[in-house]
Amino acid sequence: MLQSEIITYRIHRKTIPVQKVACERWTDFEFVSPRMTDAAFEALSSVYRREMVEKYPWYFGTLYLYRMPEDLSVSGRLLTLASAKKLLESDTFSTEARWLLHTLKDRNCLSVIRGQRTLRHSAVPYTEQTGFLSDLDAKLAVNSSFFTFDLLDCDSPYDVYGVPYGLMVKDGRILNPPLYDREALLVHRDGSVTVRKTGLQDIRISVQGTLYTRPQWRKTPYHHLHDIVVIGSTVVDVRYGGNTPVPSAGYVISSLHTSLRPGDPVEYSGLEDVVFGIQAGPASVIDGAPVPSFLSAYYSPFLPFRTSFPPARYPLDYGKAAAPRIVLGADAEMRPVLVWVEGRKHPETETESQGISLMDLGYVLKDLGLVQAVNLDGGGSAQILLDGRRALRVSGESERPVPAALIIR
Repeated sequence: MLQSEIITYRIHRKTIPVQKVACERWTDFEFVSPRMTDAAFEALSSVYRREMVEKYPWYFGTLYLYRMPEDLSVSGRLLTLASAKKLLESDTFSTEARWLLHTLKDRNCLSVIRGQRTLRHSAVPYTEQTGFLSDLDAKLAVNSSFFTFDLLDCDSPYDVYGVPYGLMVKDGRILNPPLYDREALLVHRDGSVTVRKTGLQDIRISVQGTLYTRPQWRKTPYHHLHDIVVIGSTVVDVRYGGNTPVPSAGYVISSLHTSLRPGDPVEYSGLEDVVFGIQAGPASVIDGAPVPSFLSAYYSPFLPFRTSFPPARYPLDYGKAAAPRIVLGADAEMRPVLVWVEGRKHPETETESQGISLMDLGYVLKDLGLVQAVNLDGGGSAQILLDGRRALRVSGESERPVPAALIIR
């Protein structure tokens, strides 16, 4: 039984609507990816234009935002998202590139967005696993994990836009590895719930060798080894000799010998005691106490000498910067609770909310009775749907497509 209520808080002279949804069992949650539709692709283009290019027009040239039909081929070889990206970025005036652009446009799979840098062009490939939560057939649906979104997220040839990252565990099986050593919410078989930092060092990977991840490495060193590039649970490339780009949404393992090939699976173990686990944004409550600051490192544009890496940059003031939030946590009885803090981008009156700071969020969650809690993917993606309907309003002009969701059927 899902129990939803709306609570209104008054913080810093702003009225902040909050939705709290109490759930019964952690085992009811499932990880799913909404499917891409024409409407979702159009919405993605609108978000990219509004949130990226129009805000920072001096950074962008011509962007080819595209999705890939399954049957396209050039010169006898089937095109993938990555091979199409290489073709579009290498020579947009070639016969093959012009044919590809024309074909993608005819199939409603291309959106061209132009910034101010006239001599620069970039291809932005999106996966088919990015769509609307409202298209899902579920009693409850909520956006969950961070995902690759912009050019900084996808600065390697292996990264594709719309790829979720961060730990996902269901019934002891690791569906997605914990790329970054950040707080994860873990529900154990004995019923307890903990929040602790979790990284690749805390699990076992079926491929053995030397591990290279962001932010420590942008490329592997030159060496006489095989570099195995992994995103999610799949090998995407195998190269010899080093100097291999490390993907933002994955990692590289260097090994003396390997029989692996692109497309082969990679298996994970080590969290068999966890019936449910998720890792996205920072923790807000640990052991009943509000978290007073960031506990993990996040990329900042003010420190450009660091290797850029996701998830979510958070170049914000922990105590002051307000935004919409989505939180998953546990109450005193260790039952799951979802919290959505509404936030609208352009308030017109003194009573409208722009969301809440991470500092204030911790105290709100404590007041709501949560004893463990982590942030999911908030901001413009923040929303909870019960039987296909929202109790609060999304922050942008319309619903944003997302590639990762938690649902209860």
